[in-house]
Amino acid sequence: TDSSNQVFRVLCSSDDVFILDMKDKHFDKEDFKIKNKIRFASAPELWKKTARFQEISLFGLLKPGQRVRFNALPLLSNDPNNAEIHYCSAGVLVTKPFQSIPVPVNCVGSSKNFTDEFKIYFMKVLRNLNSNAECEVELDLK
Repeated sequence: TDSSNQVFRVLCSSDDVFILDMKDKHFDKEDFKIKNKIRFASAPELWKKTARFQEISLFGLLKPGQRVRFNALPLLSNDPNNAEIHYCSAGVLVTKPFQSIPVPVNCVGSSKNFTDEFKIYFMKVLRNLNSNAECEVELDLK
């Protein structure tokens, strides 16, 4: 299987989905580091590119089968996990149009760095998703 066509289900939030408008910018993977003019002077400048900051719903932004670039970490979960999600996002890049460029944040080195509180939250979310990764009930995540 061509690794660029693999499908992964990754749990993400609007806080770690970055949206970049790439019109008139086409990068070849080999010379991206040299020709890249997209730089962020500070973390707050980068966070302004998140779906949450821009108040963009992930339901409208992301569609099944859409090509994105992402950092993800495997995270084991208990049953039930009907959605078959076994990864947690550590940065998702949505470019318009799609560009195969690096995600603008570094990935957390290991899921062991996640707090127990986060891992419990992750499992509670997964427990309430159906096989289409849709939530069928109001989540009580407290």
